[in-house]
Amino acid sequence: MRIRAKQIDVLAQPAKDNFVQDMADKLQSDMAWTVEPYSREELEAEIRRAMTHARRYRIDGPTNLDVFCRLWFRIGAGFDEHPRVKHILKNLRKPAQVRLQTLEANITPDEWRDIEIAVRTRPA
Repeated sequence: MRIRAKQIDVLAQPAKDNFVQDMADKLQSDMAWTVEPYSREELEAEIRRAMTHARRYRIDGPTNLDVFCRLWFRIGAGFDEHPRVKHILKNLRKPAQVRLQTLEANITPDEWRDIEIAVRTRPA
């Protein structure tokens, strides 16, 4: 018996849907000020968008996706495209958890502020 990638995606979809719903609940509870402008439907769509970006760096698993999504909403959508952040996330020789910890440890609050400004003021 051979299971194809498409079949795996179909089987994994309920888990992804549950993660999105749980993440939305957490963000509305823990970081309400960052998600207040979004309707529930918009929030879930934005979480899915963040997850798509995370997968570009092979970031998966609930804990790692949680960290990535929180950064997405705290710093700004597309924060991962900033050169300093991207450099760290693209180092696929390190596990996702280590790369996310490296972001937290090596980027100063002033640098995060600069990244946030750059992300939020870039042309659409």
